[in-house]
Amino acid sequence: MTPTALIWLRRDLRLADNPALHLALERGERPVPLYILAPEEEAPWAPGGASRWWLHHSLAALGLRLAALGSRLVLARGDSLTAPRGLARAAGGNAVYWSRLYDPATVARDSRIKQALLAPDALPPLPQWSGAPAHLPLEALGLLPHIPWDTGLAAAWAPGEAGAQARLSSNSEFETNTWRSGRKHRGSAA
Repeated sequence: MTPTALIWLRRDLRLADNPALHLALERGERPVPLYILAPEEEAPWAPGGASRWWLHHSLAALGLRLAALGSRLVLARGDSLTAPRGLARAAGGNAVYWSRLYDPATVARDSRIKQALLAPDALPPLPQWSGAPAHLPLEALGLLPHIPWDTGLAAAWAPGEAGAQARLSSNSEFETNTWRSGRKHRGSAA
């Protein structure tokens, strides 16, 4: 039986260069992508309305991408320790991977979670894969505004990994062209 690993996604809502996902795949584990909304843990720097709108649409885009690959994004709300532990048990998982974040509050929280998950009885193995764990629908996370002030955001922003790649390409092309034209006009010998 293929071992299962939860891939706890946070600010890294992408597949192409996700170290936690790639580690699970390199080890031959079946990845179960997980996003946990834990607004209480982000206080006093909880994301504002525009960031929540962006997160909703980024999660939706990631969910569609995973579905196209035959997987799905598991969504949860609650404590960052309790949720992965319970979902790992439900999925028959024997590992939880995540990418590091470096702000002091998150480093402290992640250290506590790592210690708890390394406890001998943290993730007892289950006899077999019991299917994907139950998850919340995206709308249940309540990320979109209740008053429709966000109608122009979709025209200006493209959330998700594809939007980020397009923006990166656009910015890279702009920077290259700006650099080339600047060299022509600044009297450079080169």
